[in-house]
Amino acid sequence: ASYRDGISSGKEAALQEGFDAGFARTGAPHGRELGVFRGLAAALLLHLSRSSLAAQPAQTRVREIVDKLAAVHFRPDEEAAALHRADADAQCGADEG
Repeated sequence: ASYRDGISSGKEAALQEGFDAGFARTGAPHGRELGVFRGLAAALLLHLSRSSLAAQPAQTRVREIVDKLAAVHFRPDEEAAALHRADADAQCGADEG
């Protein structure tokens, strides 16, 4: 194993540790909460869809909420991902040079 291989392995281990910690602290809890909200909104929408016509305004509003919750994603948009990759590449280049 060369020096460069050791550096690469160390970086990978540090990245994995960071990912694991971030996922446990942020990703999983927020994802679980979002799932609960999506489920509650979907159940409410189903209930309202089986109710009287008087519930129509509420049904429309809850459908909007369901749609907005469905659009929530815990991943960066393409621009943010590209910036992150560029930053990581710059860090790797600075460490190796």
